Amino acid sequence: MTLVGFWNIQRASNPERERFEFVGSLIEEWVNGKLDAPAPELLVLAEVTQTGESMAAWLLGFGGYEAEYIAVGGKKDRDAPSPCSFLVFGRRPLPRARPTGDASVRPMIKLRVGNVTVAALHNAARGEPAKEETLIACEENRDGASLILGDINYDLRDIGSTERREFARYRFAPQDPGMGMTFRSGKVFDYALTNPGVHAVARPPVRGYDAWDIVDHAPIAYEF
Repeated sequence: MTLVGFWNIQRASNPERERFEFVGSLIEEWVNGKLDAPAPELLVLAEVTQTGESMAAWLLGFGGYEAEYIAVGGKKDRDAPSPCSFLVFGRRPLPRARPTGDASVRPMIKLRVGNVTVAALHNAARGEPAKEETLIACEENRDGASLILGDINYDLRDIGSTERREFARYRFAPQDPGMGMTFRSGKVFDYALTNPGVHAVARPPVRGYDAWDIVDHAPIAYEF
């Protein structure tokens, strides 16, 4: 079994800020088996700012793990790193990450984990536009065993029978993250979608996450 996590860290990659210390401490506890889920084989951090290289360097201090900052293009300048970039942290050897999109529309990275494509998604929009962006991601990843997870920005509880049929056109179905809320406002914005090639089980690392005033998204994880 492989455990993959995702966390929108709300631009906490600057070592000089309180959020960095909080995020770093929680990741350290997770790696050391002190949270509600086993240590992750792979963890994708989203909304990582241009200081992501500094955070990646700090995370290299964990034995047996590697870290890589993955820049995505900005809204106005695709050649300049966006504050909505990613950081991939995982056991050696780290899978190669391929970014797609930019900060204006559905930034996403793809990684190959065994025979499964893991697509980490951070939708730029909310509501109906976020659902449409997610459907595009499902279409892109419909072939082969695939797991999409991330900050979907479309409340899981708003997915009814109509929306499920839309996702099913591309052979995907949403998977509950095992938490009553993943965003400060009470929404469930962070979760996974899987196709028939993947059986995923939610393993939230912090079931009672309540540090919304520091980082407004909770970390999520799935085992497959």
